Amino acid sequence: MYFANPTYLWGLLGLLVPIFIHLWSNRDSRVIKVGSIKMFTEGESRNSRSFRLNEIWLLLLRGLIIAVLVLIMAELRVQKDNRTQEIAYYFEESILNKASVLELADSLSAHKPVFLFKEGLPVFEKEGNKTRQNIIPDYWKLAKSLEKEDFDSAVVFSSGYLNGLKGKRPIISKNINWITVDLNDSTRKPLVLRNVKDSLQIVYGIGNSQRLFYEKELIASNYKGTEDLDSIPEIWIKPFEIQIFYDDSLRAQAKYFRSAINAIQNYTGRQIEFDSISQEEIKQEKDLLIWLSNSEVPDLENKVLQLRENEFADKLIVEGNVENKFFLTQNISAENILDHRLSEELLKLIIPSEEIYDRSSGIDKRKISEGFLETGYSEIEDKELRIYYWDLSRYLWILLFVLLIGERILAKIRRQ
Repeated sequence: MYFANPTYLWGLLGLLVPIFIHLWSNRDSRVIKVGSIKMFTEGESRNSRSFRLNEIWLLLLRGLIIAVLVLIMAELRVQKDNRTQEIAYYFEESILNKASVLELADSLSAHKPVFLFKEGLPVFEKEGNKTRQNIIPDYWKLAKSLEKEDFDSAVVFSSGYLNGLKGKRPIISKNINWITVDLNDSTRKPLVLRNVKDSLQIVYGIGNSQRLFYEKELIASNYKGTEDLDSIPEIWIKPFEIQIFYDDSLRAQAKYFRSAINAIQNYTGRQIEFDSISQEEIKQEKDLLIWLSNSEVPDLENKVLQLRENEFADKLIVEGNVENKFFLTQNISAENILDHRLSEELLKLIIPSEEIYDRSSGIDKRKISEGFLETGYSEIEDKELRIYYWDLSRYLWILLFVLLIGERILAKIRRQ
């Protein structure tokens, strides 16, 4: 037995309160002299004894209510049985698509507990030839969750992808042995299609266990090969058109924007048309309007980047509450275009990356060695700290509710 907050046990002194009330209510009554007791029957004497007995039950109920309430506040816990298993096995779901790994998991499950190394740590079930999900789990987050499991140590079979390492390496008091499985998987996936002069260019994302890289392939504009061009996002097929309007006092900032856009064009190869305009020359069909002025911004359907200073913003360009509305939070200077990465922020407006990121998922197949997966180990010398307890609070609340109902019913019957 263990109390998380033993200080509250002083509340057991409250048991003296119902005892005192009980003794006070049963103090000696006033003596009334009568001439004869011949009219008092035997049955009335038994009722008197029953009355005293019921008061004792009421006293016990009230005492139990106080005791249970104190135990709830003290957070009573009862020690669990010692762990029955010394070791458990965990398999990342994606590697179970490999027949040899599935057979290993199935054979181990006949002798030792086997679980899936995914959110919730569900029990492994063979389920025939079912295709498993290829989602890469958060290795260290799941390793941290093993701390609460009823096993002394664990063996984790995983693909060992670099994408699975997120956050800080955890330190836990349980041995975890990592075994990485080589799936020999590599991918080559077309990501985007773009115009390059009179030809088309396909950008491929290529990933294997060693590295992640990209390749470009030029094809004729009338290409009729095996590649399904309709399935590839067609970005950069036409030039990205930007129009900028600025007050004379902000002419220098317009020059910074032009330099940033030239850098994006040279780096990405994306053709960008950049024009300075007057208010009368604003065109609805342009892809982006940069508005460096305090005058009212015209209502356009496409993207608009408006200068609106905000000293509390943590980015140079932030998204507004309206679709395709963005705000420049600072006046541009030679310092903040580097500190706040103006070119990178503009790149997000010029090249929509959401679809590319979706297509890029699953390409990164870079693997890490088992040593990099190892979590920090903290040896607990005090054996008591390894003991696991059941928290009985929820059951005590139920008991308290039952006792309160019983006490009220009995008190109403006895008019106490």
